[in-house]
Amino acid sequence: MSLAPAFGRIASDLPRLLAVLEDLPIEYRNDAFRIAFTALVEDAIRTEPSASVHGLATSVATDEVILSDTSILALRRAQLQIDDILKIGMIANERFVIFKKPTTPIKADAQLEWALLTSLTNLMNDGELAVSREEIRTACIEAGVYDKSNFSENLKKRPEYFAGRFEPRNLRMRLTPLGEGALRDLIGLLS
Repeated sequence: MSLAPAFGRIASDLPRLLAVLEDLPIEYRNDAFRIAFTALVEDAIRTEPSASVHGLATSVATDEVILSDTSILALRRAQLQIDDILKIGMIANERFVIFKKPTTPIKADAQLEWALLTSLTNLMNDGELAVSREEIRTACIEAGVYDKSNFSENLKKRPEYFAGRFEPRNLRMRLTPLGEGALRDLIGLLS
């Protein structure tokens, strides 16, 4: 088995990996490089055609979390720190889940907090700091804070957090800079 094609792939992917690592805080770079480079090498020398399905060559790992380029850029843009995020959530069955729940007794506030936390979950799982009305509704039902008669009105109380209206109900709305700030504050409060 010739390793020349594998080394060619590593050489072509390495500049992209280094560019992503430059955007990480210094304290994460060494570990992230070690993990990502190992994954890059393993991916390059595999012979199965499905070996690159997960995009390991363009991902960066931090502890047990593998983040895509899109997730890293969104985290950076929103000024979110992975250390803080991992104080309120974890990876379970290869998906990010929140384990520190909002404790506010006011359903209207809890629904907005779940909207923000669900957008964080989407960022960690899908690389998109956005959320749909249906995803918020599902999270609120699971958390026991769903208020059927006021749900839509509660979301409308903070339109500045979302880049648009929640229509149709499955369309994801990105967080605005104000929404990102509210998410940072919420993460700080919960961690």
